[in-house]
Amino acid sequence: MSTPVKHHFIPAFALKAWSNRDGNVFEMRRLANQDKVHPKWVHPNATGFQRDLYRTEGLPLGSEQHLEQEFLAPLDNLAGQALQKFLNNDLGLDETLRSAWTTYILSLIFRRPEAVRTIRQHMSNIWEKGLLIFEETYEERRGPNDPGTFDEYKAKTNPHSDSISGSNLLMKVIDNNTIGPVIFNMNWSIIPVEKSRVSLLISDCPIDRPHGLSDPRAYIATPISPTRIFLAANDPRLASVIRNLSPTSVAKSLNKLVVAQAHEFVWSQDEQQLAFVEKHIGTAPPAPVITPEQEARALSAAMGKMQK
Repeated sequence: MSTPVKHHFIPAFALKAWSNRDGNVFEMRRLANQDKVHPKWVHPNATGFQRDLYRTEGLPLGSEQHLEQEFLAPLDNLAGQALQKFLNNDLGLDETLRSAWTTYILSLIFRRPEAVRTIRQHMSNIWEKGLLIFEETYEERRGPNDPGTFDEYKAKTNPHSDSISGSNLLMKVIDNNTIGPVIFNMNWSIIPVEKSRVSLLISDCPIDRPHGLSDPRAYIATPISPTRIFLAANDPRLASVIRNLSPTSVAKSLNKLVVAQAHEFVWSQDEQQLAFVEKHIGTAPPAPVITPEQEARALSAAMGKMQK
């Protein structure tokens, strides 16, 4: 079996619902450092990916793609099954599919290229800081089986430890055993907006989450088709409130957020909202990927690994 090098940060199964009769979606892409949006029709398999995005430097030959092959591909397979049930207005997921959809929602926050680069750069910085601290305190930290000098110790370490740690951290923040159970236990709904005058859009950053998950008002919303929204909310009444709003206003509000958060890509089922995308794409300030508290914990963990 060939090694996968085309890594989708928005999986093809998630874009398929926006396909036209030819099986294509309308891609609106703004390249880095450009104001112009480049529109074209593409197959879902031919967009929303980056070559070797999740490849891990420093692993044995044949294992470099473990993040894609062993983690994200199986996750996407299960999430795709959950999505099909949602599109049929079926919320009766078993524990496996509900867990997979929960993890998939988190993956959409962290698997995009900008977030992957940020996480890996953070880990590179952390390992650099950790080595400096370890060098200054090597004599007092050195174990009985460690080399006599720090330079000898450093020569024995894997030069790609930061890359490996970056991949491990990415898996950890996606398969999050703190946040995941909260989302899993929220009230899930499918919000139809078939009567909206505009169809829903999807982007490379399609998650609406305006409050911390511990807030009673917290919810997570994302488009799953041109006419349906997935909603997870702490308040079981929120779905009914949204259903009583104008479908057009709901669709326009979510579209504006999804487009404003986009880093490079927006997709639709037609060309009607190109001007809207050109006006709003990438206008929202970027949300932090890693908090200072998470960075401090990562540094502590890196120091612990250095001492082993």
